[in-house]
Amino acid sequence: TALFAFSDLEPLAGESGSVIWDIGANVGTMALPVLASCPRAKVVAFEPSPDVCAKLLKNALLNPRLNERLTVINCALSDSAGWVKFYASNETNNSGVGGIGHAGNRVDVPVVTFAQPGSACLKIAPMPDVIKIDVEGHELSVLRGLGDILDRRPLSIIFEHSVYRLKDFGLPPDAVIEFLGSRGFRITTLEGAVPANLATD
Repeated sequence: TALFAFSDLEPLAGESGSVIWDIGANVGTMALPVLASCPRAKVVAFEPSPDVCAKLLKNALLNPRLNERLTVINCALSDSAGWVKFYASNETNNSGVGGIGHAGNRVDVPVVTFAQPGSACLKIAPMPDVIKIDVEGHELSVLRGLGDILDRRPLSIIFEHSVYRLKDFGLPPDAVIEFLGSRGFRITTLEGAVPANLATD
């Protein structure tokens, strides 16, 4: 389920100077269409899988007019810096289910990749106005690692709420929603508002 976390004022991705962080960018499925449809937006794409990141770069090269507004960073975001094991998807037509930690639809042999807090990335990437997160259950660690970025206003966060994946990390199903609520965000889905203590499949 896609959830949206908004601060009191909501930026529009297409406005002048808007910066979108695409965390879990995969092959550019979100980043490239946004850049094409929002000609003044910039995207910073984070993708931890070397193989998937290579496909993202290949797709970017097929759209050269977008490249000056796209920054690709081959690393995972988390709440601490260090080496982590990334397990790629074993689904032929879906590279997006890979992630940190082993699972039934992932390969058995991981790739070791580097993880760092999003707050540390401000040394090489501009402050985001919009953050998209699709990290297959690793959402809470990503959010914690953003640190003071979450105090930015206005700020919008769009994330896939992978409740079934949270069990892999020993987290309760409402952990992500409660964390964002504690940081002053209101949570909505396409269907409307979601209370902070309501888990969503």
